[in-house]
Amino acid sequence: ITFIPYIANMFSVFSNKILSRFVHPKKVLITSKIIFYALYILATTIMPVFVTAPETRLTCFIVIIFIAYAFYAPFAPGLTNWLYNFYPQNNDKRAFFITLMQILSSIMSSLVLLLSSILTDVLKDSPFQNELILVFRYFAFALVLIEVFFLSKARLKIKLLQPLLLKL
Repeated sequence: ITFIPYIANMFSVFSNKILSRFVHPKKVLITSKIIFYALYILATTIMPVFVTAPETRLTCFIVIIFIAYAFYAPFAPGLTNWLYNFYPQNNDKRAFFITLMQILSSIMSSLVLLLSSILTDVLKDSPFQNELILVFRYFAFALVLIEVFFLSKARLKIKLLQPLLLKL
């Protein structure tokens, strides 16, 4: 399953053609992010309820993950370009900012992973373990919705997307 996102991300080559068709891509970019995480988090969480055979589950996971990444791949460059506007203009400050954000992101994701793993291991033989995992997954989707809400408040400067939207 781990190689599926890499294969599906090959669809990012179509980003230019797809994004150039939208005069106001902000809603499209935000919607694509919501759809991606709905598939990636919610669909993979709900699917095992309906699919009980292990082989079929694996196939369904692969299909859902492929569709999620293939759908999102053409839009992700537009989001990156949009957010680049908020980086510091000075090269040294921008480099420090990007480095700091990557360090903080790595630390936070590692801490959350470690703490949630410890918590689920503590409840290993408890009937609450599955419920806790479900709560974590739904909480993750809630965080995505909060992120998208704040992202929607940021102004999208169409000028910034122009280099990305140049027709080949």
